Amino acid sequence: MFTITDTAVGVLREVLARTDRPAGTGLRLMVNDETPGEPGFQLTLVEQPTPGDQVAAADPLVFVAPAAVGALRDQVLDADGPGDPMSLRVIPRAA
Repeated sequence: MFTITDTAVGVLREVLARTDRPAGTGLRLMVNDETPGEPGFQLTLVEQPTPGDQVAAADPLVFVAPAAVGALRDQVLDADGPGDPMSLRVIPRAA
């Protein structure tokens, strides 16, 4: 199961707070096919989920694209620290 750490939640909330998007705007996590080797991931701001997206978190809203669901199984969205959206990363869940 895909999880999001408290640190990553804080970073995502900060990102959304900086936008001029309407209420209900969320972040969509999808596979980035341009990354060679292991799958890379991309976060984008969206005003609504795409049909088939799964909701990974409600506050903030995080949607997972259907193609990313399998690749994110047993993964964690984490961040190095607050205030740095570039520190977001997907890592394997510790056993």
